[in-house]
Amino acid sequence: MAVLGFGFVLLGVVLPGFQHLEQRHAEASMSRLNNALTGELDELERLVVDWSYWDDSWVYMADRNKAYENSNLVDSTLEDAALAMIWMVDAEGITVWRRFLPRDSTRTVEVEILPETLPAGHPVRQVALDQNILRGFMMIGDRPVMLAASPILPSSGGGAARGTLVFARHFDAEQIQVLSERIQYSLRGLSPGDAELQSLPPAIAGQLASLPARSPVLDYGSPDHIEGMLRIDGISGAPQLVLESRIDRDITRFGNETVFYSALLLLAAVVTALGSGFLLSRRTIARPVYLLTRHIEHIGETGDLDAKISLPGRNELARMATAFNRMQERLQKLTHFDPVTDLPNRVLFADRARQIIAKARREERKAAIIFVDLDRFKNVNDTFGHEYGDAVLRGTAERLTQRIRSSDTVARFGGDEFAIVAGSFGLAADVEILARSLRDGFEAPITADGRESFVGGSIGLALFPDDGDDVETLLKNADIAMYRAKAAGGGYEFFGIEASQAVEQRHLLENELQQAVRGNEFDLFYQPQVRVDDRQICGAEALIRWRHPVDGWRTASRFMPFAEEIGMFRRLDEWVLRRALSQCGEVSLPPDFVVALNLSSREFETEDLADMLGQVLQAGRNAVPVLELEITENALVRPSPANEAAIRMLRSLDIVVSLDDFGTGYSSLSYLKTLPVGALKIDRTFVQDLPENPESQSIVRAILSLGQSLSYRVVAEGVETQAQHDILKEFGCQIAQGNFYAEPEAPEVFFARFC
Repeated sequence: MAVLGFGFVLLGVVLPGFQHLEQRHAEASMSRLNNALTGELDELERLVVDWSYWDDSWVYMADRNKAYENSNLVDSTLEDAALAMIWMVDAEGITVWRRFLPRDSTRTVEVEILPETLPAGHPVRQVALDQNILRGFMMIGDRPVMLAASPILPSSGGGAARGTLVFARHFDAEQIQVLSERIQYSLRGLSPGDAELQSLPPAIAGQLASLPARSPVLDYGSPDHIEGMLRIDGISGAPQLVLESRIDRDITRFGNETVFYSALLLLAAVVTALGSGFLLSRRTIARPVYLLTRHIEHIGETGDLDAKISLPGRNELARMATAFNRMQERLQKLTHFDPVTDLPNRVLFADRARQIIAKARREERKAAIIFVDLDRFKNVNDTFGHEYGDAVLRGTAERLTQRIRSSDTVARFGGDEFAIVAGSFGLAADVEILARSLRDGFEAPITADGRESFVGGSIGLALFPDDGDDVETLLKNADIAMYRAKAAGGGYEFFGIEASQAVEQRHLLENELQQAVRGNEFDLFYQPQVRVDDRQICGAEALIRWRHPVDGWRTASRFMPFAEEIGMFRRLDEWVLRRALSQCGEVSLPPDFVVALNLSSREFETEDLADMLGQVLQAGRNAVPVLELEITENALVRPSPANEAAIRMLRSLDIVVSLDDFGTGYSSLSYLKTLPVGALKIDRTFVQDLPENPESQSIVRAILSLGQSLSYRVVAEGVETQAQHDILKEFGCQIAQGNFYAEPEAPEVFFARFC
């Protein structure tokens, strides 16, 4: 009976235990495949977000400037970023720009399969409307690609999207092979209509069709391998591809061998018992078999790969227990560690991060999650190959590990991304010491395979509890901080609650500005310019003001710099020009009366400034006797054909250019010869301390002398006191402007009083 009982244990417990363990191993393998896919999509998403939140992209969607296209939307951009496609769609769903680089070509082509205008409800169109990120898979003709799409927004992240940017990479056999090497299992892609899929057992085919996309389906029909399958759906929801992975059945083979050898030992036990050695056989064979059975049963039920089997002696059962423990260690490593660097992967990192944060919460101390993204790593991979790139990744992993404490954890998330969780800090300043150490670690080259490579690192840090209370929030905020560091050229950046609040404030301000434009909340105030000798008015500067619903009137300094940053300057500049010409056309101005209007310096970065000026000014130019456009010196630091065209337009319309804030910029005096300059404005910083600062007095004298020698109209702005007025009069200044003479006034008040 004992023999029959042991036989039942072997077949009913031990073998099913191995099978259960094999199932867990197969599920973990498919999870690694899913994680690899997620890593690829994460990398593509970060790239498209980086571009779509770039202010140059935001401006391009408004003015379609050729400079952006010629610098960025070129073949080399697709090649350098390993992209198959760039597709830009405006807020109305109309294609603005699109190119596709086939795998077998070195030249981009038009993609006629993509619609010119997207219908309502199209997934790509919804990105701009909902301001969400879209990522997934798509067919371009007969070519599968993975894509990520992001709304095109200013770097502040607020306001209405101007469209959608889509990046795509090939997801063909070559890319699938890269994934196969990463997960260390054979992998191939099958189309939904492939004959092999049509011949699947009905139960497996039903699971593959009915389960959600990327749900693992496992077929144990073959004695040699397990077929693991993931269905990949396109962004429209239709099945696009099935990834099939073949996993060797090493665990089942080991289990069968265990049962076989155990059966032989049981047979030996029977023989020994018949030879009056029952007690000995029970101690040397039956007891170890029972212990082995119980351990395997426990591991199979719980999936606890840390549990180890320990059997006394040096017999066959003890050797099987040792081999089983080694197999567990391999499974543990495959499930929780990155195969390239041997660092923890995302799964193990998340578990350790939760433990460290829980400890910091109990001790009321700080913890940090740190996101590290390598700079220039793609160049290393492309130049020297993936094997050398893997060696560099291992060198980076070693360097990061050397710079953290034994209680901290560094993990590889995939690609060139690493994450660190560190706990038990008293102050944020203590975390910065670690940040500086990590940054300094990238200063020396990494030596791999006898070759040195310099790869920088962009480091983002988020602190518990300041920047988040859970791992997911802290990772997201550390990622945001990392992108700020990358935009700044590398180094490290903290997310910081102040930074989060600043982002929210910028978002609010942009929404308010958009509403202000729609609600006509702007108006012009006019400040007179007077002759210094007799204080008679000879002109005025039109100043834009915003009637804020809460704060009341806001001056331009409180919103125009931000409007320039987010690309709203053109709408406001054009509004100011039209509004001023309209208001001045309603009154009778003296023959020599000068009206000065401000023009954003960003206008001189656009390609169509001359067209805009021509359309606006030609219609109402006669409303103003003398029209000045004030621009800063810095707007002219970089001459361009667009600048020259705008200048020719100004000359043709007899419009004077006034250099605002003269003396504070970086332009060359040669511009005074090449531009239609007719006026200089002495910056208020020189006027404010005229009575007590000899250096300011010398600068003002020099500007006045320069203007007189060139027959320019020179205006001193920011006059606030009698003393300033008297010194300007003494120096021979002709025209001044400031609150000493009159504050800016609404148009109806100004024109009634002075005209």
